[in-house]
Amino acid sequence: MVGVEIYTNNRLIQLTDKLETICVLRKATPDELTSSSGPHDSYPRIYALNSQWMVAPISKVSIPQHGVGLEVYDEQGKMKFSSLAKLVCFEKYYDVNTGSAGKGSLRIAGKSGHRYGMIKTRSMGYFHNTNIRSYIDPDTWDEVWTFKRYSERYVLVDDVGGLTFEYRYEFLGEEDGWISMPPSREGSGLMEQGLMIDVSMLED
Repeated sequence: MVGVEIYTNNRLIQLTDKLETICVLRKATPDELTSSSGPHDSYPRIYALNSQWMVAPISKVSIPQHGVGLEVYDEQGKMKFSSLAKLVCFEKYYDVNTGSAGKGSLRIAGKSGHRYGMIKTRSMGYFHNTNIRSYIDPDTWDEVWTFKRYSERYVLVDDVGGLTFEYRYEFLGEEDGWISMPPSREGSGLMEQGLMIDVSMLED
């Protein structure tokens, strides 16, 4: 080992002077929960049941340098860690799929009483189109299509003491006016994968 490396008790690397620490910028405001037009949208977000946090590498976060506390720099003098930053606390990797959860639920256990969120690496589901019918539009005389649309996915239903995902098959509504026949199913998989994050210390 050359430089600084710190590991967790299960031998996962937690800190190294070769990589920038991922820090929490701030909690997302209500109007940012569904938007993706901000300056930090190229970075992942932490999703909890009713909250989101924006994260970024430490070089993109405003933190006083040569301040109070522990600081780690690389050989070029670039900051890689500061104890003044709010750090992303990685707990474990999760993988929810048809093999592990089926059409039921799956709980990824954490510490009792702690609240958890997730950084998604893969979130996939299906759209199902049923009752597909075509008719002639009386205004344009074009053949158009109408159908009922459903979603099939895993959703987060509890974030205290771990993450609990539940299978859902839900009616989304009726679609009308499609100019081509829709497929009966859209999507390439059904799964939720990512990093489980302890957000207990991030709450206001």
